[in-house]
Amino acid sequence: MATVKDRQFDPEICGLGTKSIGAFEIGPAPKHPAADGEISSGGDSGAAWMFRSGTGAATITVLAGLHFAGEANGSSDEHALACLPQSVFEKLGVTLTPPASEEAVANVGFDPNFLSTPVPLPEVKPDIAKANDGSEVLHYTHFSLAMRKSRRFAAWVA
Repeated sequence: MATVKDRQFDPEICGLGTKSIGAFEIGPAPKHPAADGEISSGGDSGAAWMFRSGTGAATITVLAGLHFAGEANGSSDEHALACLPQSVFEKLGVTLTPPASEEAVANVGFDPNFLSTPVPLPEVKPDIAKANDGSEVLHYTHFSLAMRKSRRFAAWVA
């Protein structure tokens, strides 16, 4: 947990003058200090800062910012700085758009035509567990699998 302040940070970038970037500063939360007293360490630049829910659980879908700086060693003003995601995306020309529903469906599960010669899914019938929806095959992003009922282990993964 930490305190957060919005700010426009104007760093001197490579002697090219001052550049204004959308950023925010994070500082220690007095009631929840970091174990080693440090908000950030050398090598943290580019790390993603993620929001936490009100209960403290990490979210996996909300990017708070990208770390780019912290205070120097020995400084009593413990803090770190992060660029707002929108600022980074604008500078890099990145746009985020969800895939069309037909694209999302096309990328789910094993693709029998991935290789130059079609390869069908294995057909193993005895002792195969069924999912809650009654299916015997579980489809994930780029693979599929079937589970053995007796062993609770994959019968095949493709």
